Amino acid sequence: LLKAPPPKRNMMARWLLLLPVLSIVRMGVQGTPNTLNSNQGVPGTTSTRSGYDTELGKDPICWLGKSAPRADDDGDDDSRVAFGNKLVENYKLDGEVQLFSKCPPGVSLSVYAPPEFQKRGYRPRTDRWYNYTVTGEFNLDYLEGYHVVSDKGTKIMLQIILCELGKSGFCSPFVHEQAAHRLVRDNITEVRKPGDRHGGTHIHSPAVLLDIDQQAITTAFRVPVSMLVNDPGEFYAIGSLQFYTGDGRGTVQYRYDIANAAFNQTIVSYQDPAVVHMASPMVCAAVIVVCATACGGLLYLFINVMWNRKHDLFLHSQGGWIAVMVLASMVATAGGTLLHPKSDALCNLQCPLTLVPLTIVLSITIARVLKMHANIDSDLLQHYRRHQSGCMSTSCYGSVEVDKFVFLAAFPQVILQIFAYIWQPKTISIVYNDDETEGRAQCVTENATRETTATAYCLGYTLLLALVLLSVSYAFRNLPSLLAEVKAIFVAMFQNMVVFCVGIVIVSSTSSPTMSPDFEYVLWVSMLIFCTLNLNFRVVWPKLQMVWNGSTVLVHKYMMTNNAELVRDMIRPFGKASARKKRRKKNNDEDDEEDSLGPADLSMRTDSTTVQRIALSDQTTPNPRLLLRMVELQEQLHRVNRLVMSGVAVDREEWEAVRKMTGRVGNIFQYQVDFIWEASRDENQKRRQKQSQEERRENHNMSIPSVLDNTTLTDNSNSTMGLSSGCYSPSPSSTTPDEEDGFHGELSPI
Repeated sequence: LLKAPPPKRNMMARWLLLLPVLSIVRMGVQGTPNTLNSNQGVPGTTSTRSGYDTELGKDPICWLGKSAPRADDDGDDDSRVAFGNKLVENYKLDGEVQLFSKCPPGVSLSVYAPPEFQKRGYRPRTDRWYNYTVTGEFNLDYLEGYHVVSDKGTKIMLQIILCELGKSGFCSPFVHEQAAHRLVRDNITEVRKPGDRHGGTHIHSPAVLLDIDQQAITTAFRVPVSMLVNDPGEFYAIGSLQFYTGDGRGTVQYRYDIANAAFNQTIVSYQDPAVVHMASPMVCAAVIVVCATACGGLLYLFINVMWNRKHDLFLHSQGGWIAVMVLASMVATAGGTLLHPKSDALCNLQCPLTLVPLTIVLSITIARVLKMHANIDSDLLQHYRRHQSGCMSTSCYGSVEVDKFVFLAAFPQVILQIFAYIWQPKTISIVYNDDETEGRAQCVTENATRETTATAYCLGYTLLLALVLLSVSYAFRNLPSLLAEVKAIFVAMFQNMVVFCVGIVIVSSTSSPTMSPDFEYVLWVSMLIFCTLNLNFRVVWPKLQMVWNGSTVLVHKYMMTNNAELVRDMIRPFGKASARKKRRKKNNDEDDEEDSLGPADLSMRTDSTTVQRIALSDQTTPNPRLLLRMVELQEQLHRVNRLVMSGVAVDREEWEAVRKMTGRVGNIFQYQVDFIWEASRDENQKRRQKQSQEERRENHNMSIPSVLDNTTLTDNSNSTMGLSSGCYSPSPSSTTPDEEDGFHGELSPI
């Protein structure tokens, strides 16, 4: 790197010989104002030929200052200016600083802004250290003085200076001295710390002192210089190199100042750190309390379902899967506390702990609805199919196994979550507004937009299951099922979808980085808790109330009533025993025919010997076809009542239909229905009457001997004194309903 320096004497001689030539050339350049230099611009308007003070100049600018002689230090010469700094404490300039139109050969200086400044959209922040890079070299053979000297040895000083636009004038290393001179002149005392403005015009970095080899002629360096700015502003960034040269005895003779603008970014705009909005601790605590309360309610349902899992009600309504549904809802509700991003790990746990349980809940509900639909009597389906659009038969939806359906429905969600965790992991990042003055923490996926992330597909799949459940429950909402569960599911899902759609609109309008995340956080958690509690309490709570009230579960009696034996058990014939025996085979055939009748064919069937009667009990469900008549009447009355209460006239056909259906149901209850409890009451009454008659008969038999002892009879008077005696005989012409008991008439006096 080093080469033998030419003798100083030879160099001085050469410069003396070339001085007249250089003067002529300079005069020629100044005499041709229309001649333009490619780097300089208009000659005479700038101080250097290709320095950073020109329009296109990228070369450094060099200054040379001559030190005042030591012998004159005690004088009062005003031409000597005190330039105190870290290299030479009591340095005084003699005369003026010389500005080179071009730096001496072998001198170079380059300054590079921090690498992060080159990122698209990056904005430097105050109160943060950044590393500028300063590179350069100088050759002492082309400079005044023999060696680099300073009060601290062979050291050079590097600094970054940021001149505030519009306040500092031309940005040079001397803005520091200018500001110091002005503050002393105006008797202003500043207490500064790193990053503060000096004199209100510029900010300079802490000085970096670099040791160099004292014997080296050429010195090259590459040094990072840390810079801090405390207050925002627009700055012109330069790097400066300063060193002193002198003779071999260490006497300071010359001062060199070399500066250049930042090569890759000259104008630097510093902003205050963005205000990062985070959920307040109070809101986070409130969310935890609300989620814990909701989980407590779901846990209460889960414990009661497990405690009563062997009850008939839960045995006939897939109680085990209801417990799993409540437990999954509790997990999803607890996962709502993670919806506010706090770390990368929590970002990756948000979706698995909320969407997977919700998918299980929706899958279980869909499977149970289809299962209940498959078990409903075919006559009921035929009736509702006449009044509703769409396919409602079992062939359209089929009978499903709950466990298989839940597995097949939840499997895609699990696969998507695994894919998202492995190939598209989330990281917490700050999303800023346009000028990056405000921001908020969000979980983002690198190299993927919000619409193409696996999380978006996971959410879309969950919404698809919700729409499927909504459509299925809508189709079956009026079908009879255990506790009218399908209608409750439809109402709950409709409310959930409305709340979700409204919430999505509100979240989209409040997701700006300038908005506080408290509102969005509370809104997401509220929607999640509402959806889980609404569905679970509408489905599970009525069942628990029936269990607690001790209600008898009979709904399963008219499910799967396509079985003919079950239908015949609900219908028993009444009449004489002889007639029943003679017509048993015929009645069995008629029962089979009755099973095949539709709802419109149900009527009172009588003949001269027997009547098909329907037995109703408070411990069994009614005949399905009788139930259909009741349902038709209820629907007709509901339509008429709705019109009347709405102030709308009712057509004559509607009123005639009400009268016809009311009469039909009344006739069935009057002539074809027998209540079991009434029959048992009549039997008890007959039994009491029979016991009373037997007691009367026994008392009568005991009273005959006493009468004979008090009356004188002859051998032939027994046949002639019947009317005067106190004895009674049964009258053959009188009969009672107790013929079958052996007593055929009344007691008459003899």
